[in-house]
Amino acid sequence: MAYWIERTKRAVVVTFVIGIVGCSDLPSKNDSLEIVKKEVKEEASCVLPAPIFTTLKMQLVTKAACVPKEGAAEVLTCVNGLINAGLVTPMPASYMLEWPDDVAAKSLSELPAFERRARKDLYSLCFGTTSDMREGRFKCGDAAAERVIKVSKVDATHADVRYARTLTLDPKLSDLDRACGAITRPPVEMTVRLEKSDKGIWSLPPPDVAYH
Repeated sequence: MAYWIERTKRAVVVTFVIGIVGCSDLPSKNDSLEIVKKEVKEEASCVLPAPIFTTLKMQLVTKAACVPKEGAAEVLTCVNGLINAGLVTPMPASYMLEWPDDVAAKSLSELPAFERRARKDLYSLCFGTTSDMREGRFKCGDAAAERVIKVSKVDATHADVRYARTLTLDPKLSDLDRACGAITRPPVEMTVRLEKSDKGIWSLPPPDVAYH
């Protein structure tokens, strides 16, 4: 009996050692965290509720967004909240006197001048946008990598690092929630994919493959 107990103990030890060896080609949690802190540009972006974003009329040439005059009272309240928070800036009165981008792009033979309506007749207001805002996203705080949760092997030269972040959100978000509805907060956990070079050094690959 003692022989089988001792043999079982040895088998467990061997299995444990093999497991360690099998994972030894992965970066440690500490090393992974250092790579993330050094190479990942953290951001904390919130997302507007879908009904708000989809109701806005994007001006594709002039890169503004407009609130329709009809059936968009909630959207107008939200946009005014964004303006009060300093996140967007209203377009000037002169902009509202011009034709919308999709109308201005048409020839007079397609749409006579007397049938064209200025933006002020169609929209309550228009505001300038960034590329993020045109997707309904905006910066709403700051983020910093805090700790690595898990390092997983993908293949011989790639590893996924799941890590937790510390978020410091803009206190004005509560006001925007009341104006716009429930705004989606940034994630507290992220995953990035590290890549091992021919020299065995782990680092972050180009952005198009680093996040997933």
